[in-house]
Amino acid sequence: MAPNLIPALDPNPLPAPYWVFKLLLVLTFFLHILAMNSMLGGAVLALAAKWGLKSRGVKESGSRGVQESRSPGVENTSSASRPPLGYSPIPDHRNRLFFDVAHKLPSLLPATITLGIAPLLFVQVLYGQFFYTSSILLAWPWFLVLVFLTLAYYGFYYVSFTGGTGTPACAVADAYLAQGTGRSACATEKRPGRAEGILLASVLLIFAIGFIYSNNLTLSQMPSRWRAKYFADPAGWNLNLSEPTLVPRFLHFFTAAVAVGGLLLILIAWSKWQWDAEYARAAFRFGGKAFMYATMAQFVVGFWFVLSLPRDMRMLFFGENTLATLLLLVGIAGGIGAIYLMAEALRRESVRLAACYVTGLTGVVILSMSVMRDLLRDAYLKTDFQPQQFVVKTQWSVFPLFLVLFVAGVILWFVMLKRYGLFAGARPADQARSVSPPSE
Repeated sequence: MAPNLIPALDPNPLPAPYWVFKLLLVLTFFLHILAMNSMLGGAVLALAAKWGLKSRGVKESGSRGVQESRSPGVENTSSASRPPLGYSPIPDHRNRLFFDVAHKLPSLLPATITLGIAPLLFVQVLYGQFFYTSSILLAWPWFLVLVFLTLAYYGFYYVSFTGGTGTPACAVADAYLAQGTGRSACATEKRPGRAEGILLASVLLIFAIGFIYSNNLTLSQMPSRWRAKYFADPAGWNLNLSEPTLVPRFLHFFTAAVAVGGLLLILIAWSKWQWDAEYARAAFRFGGKAFMYATMAQFVVGFWFVLSLPRDMRMLFFGENTLATLLLLVGIAGGIGAIYLMAEALRRESVRLAACYVTGLTGVVILSMSVMRDLLRDAYLKTDFQPQQFVVKTQWSVFPLFLVLFVAGVILWFVMLKRYGLFAGARPADQARSVSPPSE
């Protein structure tokens, strides 16, 4: 390959040591992937909940509150048998879960974008001559990322504002309407079918964005393919579909998103455990099982991904690179441990065990995978990328301020999650104020 295919290194000096940028790249990518997995995985599980409701019909445990409140042919007027104000005995808790997760997506998507800007900037600083070139080769698909993202953003907002809020007020009304007429207010007023279709379209757009990113980032690591890609389509309609690692790499991220989406449901359940136990248990069971199945699938997809790597890259994780090998072992052990703890949490109905320990252990696994991802990129570029070529001129007047603002921003983000109840949603008492039950 002609050496001039790789652009020259940016002559501007780095404003901080190289290792600082590397550390920030991995750390900010880790934060970005947490938000992204919560958003995508939560949306996928919301759709799975909705589809599960349709396939299983209305004979679910969530309807027992209605079924047990009246005996066939006998009108029960006892106040003790009536659902308390704000309680939502809809046919299946999964319907409520769909709207509860949908309400959080417009917050999770901007968090994903905001936390993704920093690692993208650090990639451009350290690997700009590779990343910019691959972005040009994928010009039109790369441009479509903005279009897809905007449409997905509108879709999430549509589902949130017209499909329901937290636990939708129409679901509370359904509890009373179903007893008298069997008709659904949600089906007529909130149009869950339309909301479901729009959410599916938005998820597919996010799916496409992730696939384009995987194409771009894999191509940026392979300068030897740039010439063929350019002459195959100089107009910029290129993808890296011939790359053997592309599909397993992408699926590795997608299955991880479903697992983290399950943890999102568990955090929702934990926040509601004291005052909405029936719904919290349903969300806990659904999220816990989704986490376990997705994590099990990760072992299959991860094994496929490792086998698809070139042999010299694959051997990095089998003894040739001590750090990469240790991180792989941490990821495997952490995944097995997380599955075991989740199974125990479900058996004991211990939401705290799942919300604290499984989530923490999963965070360690994701962090180890983030470092492994960076090591693999450097291994691909080892003949074309030498960190010692960077000129460093630390800007001590700005660098400490940047670190302080960065840490403060991360802390503020977590405070906002707690303060504005991203995981909690609306309380039943708040929902009840917007709905007046029909007179009997």
